Amino acid sequence: MTSNPQPNPSLNARNYKRCFVGVMLSESTQEKIFTILNPLREDFSDLKWSRPSNLHVTLRYMDTLSHAQARSVQAIVETLNPTLTCRSQTILRLGGVQRKVLCLGVQSETLSLSAQRLDQALETMAEVRPRKHEPFQAHVTLCRIAAIDTRLPILLMRLQQILPFEIELKKPQLLTRFEGAQPLYQDWRTKVSHRISVV
Repeated sequence: MTSNPQPNPSLNARNYKRCFVGVMLSESTQEKIFTILNPLREDFSDLKWSRPSNLHVTLRYMDTLSHAQARSVQAIVETLNPTLTCRSQTILRLGGVQRKVLCLGVQSETLSLSAQRLDQALETMAEVRPRKHEPFQAHVTLCRIAAIDTRLPILLMRLQQILPFEIELKKPQLLTRFEGAQPLYQDWRTKVSHRISVV
């Protein structure tokens, strides 16, 4: 049984950047997606692909939280139900004018209910204000590509050919982005103070 990450007392007075409540994919699903996408990663190697260990579904983006705020949100997150399996059904194109974010659309009533419960709980917390957002649409970000890239239709077609398939998810967590040679998303309590993004 894996123990919970232990708090790092030296970070109690600091702020955690890029916090979000998310659900990480299981290790077996990460490996499966990496295997499925490997030909595409090789053929489109210049794109910014998500590293397998970072694959997740975001329930709510929180942005910067103080240590006290993070603990309050953590208490809410621990009441959310885990999601075991769901279906990845469609490829979504999200993002702005210059760059597109290509994602796996995920069908899960449990995820939708968890996002709804999370929003309702956060509304009662005066000290925490999540960033404004679009209506919840469960997805897993795969890569980013320029909107004017002429290969976009080909990439979309090839991605559609791998669907649908089942994915396994872990229990929701409060995550933050650790900075390093490559960004890494992990539980906010993880002891890697030399890599944490703080202000």
